[in-house]
Amino acid sequence: MNCKVQKEKQKLNERFYVEIHSSIEEIREEWDELTGSEDIFLSSDYFKSLEECSPKGLEQRYAILSEHNKIIGCFPLQISEFQAKESIKDQKRNDTSNFRKSLAKLVNIRGLVAGNMLVSGEYMFRFYNSDFSAKEKFEILEMVLSHCIEEFQKESLPLNVVFTKDVPVERKIEEIGVKNTKFTSFNVEPLMVLHIDQEWSSFADYLAGLTSKYRVRARRALKKSAHFSFRELQIEEIEQRIDEYFPLYLEVFEGLDFTLFQLPRRYFVSLKRHLGDNFRFIVIENAERQIQGFYTLIHNRGELHAHFLGYDKQVNKETQLYLTMLYKMIGYGINKGFGLVDFGRTALEIKSSVGAVPHYYELYLKHSNSFANLFIGPIVNILNKRTDWEPRHPFKEKKRL
Repeated sequence: MNCKVQKEKQKLNERFYVEIHSSIEEIREEWDELTGSEDIFLSSDYFKSLEECSPKGLEQRYAILSEHNKIIGCFPLQISEFQAKESIKDQKRNDTSNFRKSLAKLVNIRGLVAGNMLVSGEYMFRFYNSDFSAKEKFEILEMVLSHCIEEFQKESLPLNVVFTKDVPVERKIEEIGVKNTKFTSFNVEPLMVLHIDQEWSSFADYLAGLTSKYRVRARRALKKSAHFSFRELQIEEIEQRIDEYFPLYLEVFEGLDFTLFQLPRRYFVSLKRHLGDNFRFIVIENAERQIQGFYTLIHNRGELHAHFLGYDKQVNKETQLYLTMLYKMIGYGINKGFGLVDFGRTALEIKSSVGAVPHYYELYLKHSNSFANLFIGPIVNILNKRTDWEPRHPFKEKKRL
């Protein structure tokens, strides 16, 4: 890789230099050459869509690392304003929920995020052709984050917390060096992932692999929603019908116990404009062509990612529409040859019932104030209430030869 740093660099240490950008357009060529097309969530097209339509309180930044005047690493960053009292919508009224809400009033964070608050997975950095160990990569990340905070303070952007997300729990903290830093780890809800069996060539094969109980359940849900039509929208209709589908997203959003951001109205339009066929927007309509729900999918290499969705809760109660959406996603993933369907971090038990299994991650955070840093981890763990759920086992046991 021979792309050179074009803008003025700042010295990180005797070996490395770093530069910070606020627009992906400033470094699109270098960024794409470094990240390649291996991951859509690190592509310049994806970041362009976020810059165009980010949630309130979220800003993109990009750090480029160079050595001997050649770029060797990139760090997608976000500046995030987080007021916990606006994010907690605990539906229960009891002593625990009241305590969480009281505690939330004290938590106001303006943080620097290594990674992406809108998607789940390891997007903290990418190194080009690197022989760095996991521990060395995290040490470099720490240096980059510290430098960025100093620079942002010069721009009157004081930041009090640093987040890194997401790290698989099976990766030992000793191996990446977190144990020897001031970072505190905390758990988040697991990603629910359906691994598509190579023997499935159609949705019928998936159904055949279910036990009788779950096969009956699937057919019942599909029958209840059989009178709906599932149709993909192109960008013109996604834009034209915002007033119809966006309230359905808000209906689901308002029912969540804990949320970080509310999407802006034109978020899906922006994604479609920049991601093209890698972003799919499917509406569910009744006979009068009224939208009863919608879901979105993102193609990412051999993975299919379920993104944001919305639905009429009363319609869902009557027709099991949400469950049908999950089956439709599975069928689409099988037909298009994807290796897995990433369903995200909500509704864990129902996703388990269609065959998804949990993938656990940790986040790391550090407060700039050493005293506050002693308490930030326990406070976040209290606010980040985990869901009680029972794993399901919908598949037949395969016979061993």
